[in-house]
Amino acid sequence: MSRPRWLALEQVLHILPVCPRPNGYDPLILQNLIPEWIARLGQAGPGFFSAILRHDSVALGAAYDCYHETAGRCSCRVISNNCT
Repeated sequence: MSRPRWLALEQVLHILPVCPRPNGYDPLILQNLIPEWIARLGQAGPGFFSAILRHDSVALGAAYDCYHETAGRCSCRVISNNCT
């Protein structure tokens, strides 16, 4: 299997608009701070950095997936797909 060609991040990443937080927003109301998930979340940052240094787009995607899944499990009010 050949490695995907590495592109400049500007060619791959797309910035999406962020919705304002709703009235009464408090990210601390619901917390699922399970130590295993917090440790996994802490590894996402180094995973991003390492993938970028290696020009490894597959590892970059894996680091993003790890972050998104883990952050969603730690606090349901941090990540939302409901932008209205």
